[in-house]
Amino acid sequence: MAAQPQFTHLFAIGDRRGVNAVYQVTTAWLIVLTWPLYLLAAVYGPAVLGVFGHSYRAGSTVMVILGLTMLMATGCGQVDMVLTTTGRTSWSLLNGLLAVTVNVRVDLALIPRYGIEGAAIGWAAAIAITNLVPLAQVAKVVRVHPFGRGTLIACLLTTISFGVIPLGIRWLAGDQAIASALAVAAGAAVLAAGLWWFREPLQLAVLPGFPAARHRGQHRAD
Repeated sequence: MAAQPQFTHLFAIGDRRGVNAVYQVTTAWLIVLTWPLYLLAAVYGPAVLGVFGHSYRAGSTVMVILGLTMLMATGCGQVDMVLTTTGRTSWSLLNGLLAVTVNVRVDLALIPRYGIEGAAIGWAAAIAITNLVPLAQVAKVVRVHPFGRGTLIACLLTTISFGVIPLGIRWLAGDQAIASALAVAAGAAVLAAGLWWFREPLQLAVLPGFPAARHRGQHRAD
């Protein structure tokens, strides 16, 4: 939400290149902040739900479906905000109505046969519509998109750190708690190192608090 005034200002002065830059940078930040959570939900969903009891494991497939769906959704960035900031609020309303319609129709078709997994598929379809449809609209009409170098770097860093590494360690050591904790710690270390290495293309210096943290680190080194 903090980026909305900036989008409004850039659209008002007709700076589409600036809008595209802000859109891509904020999308990269969103991926860095959210993909670790969704990837871990997909990888460790069954184990996490098992803490609450054996019956909760029935929802592990739902966690995988929605976790992967949210990777797609956050990869589109603040697409609906970009759309509404251009003044096309009626488009956003129609997109929402379309998503609700699809959600209800998919639920009616799948829930009787597949239960909670069918509901998850319906919700995933609605999330996909509310992101992919406005993504196509802003690309066609406004000519902006969230896919830049920083976005690609953020996707690769988080996928390796909290997708590839946890899956690899789980394949080698199983689902033991120590192995899972080691995987998360290793992923966090790799992500932290990657963020520092690619801090310029990710424009992390613009994030609130980052310049102060960097200054403190340099002061301690001195």
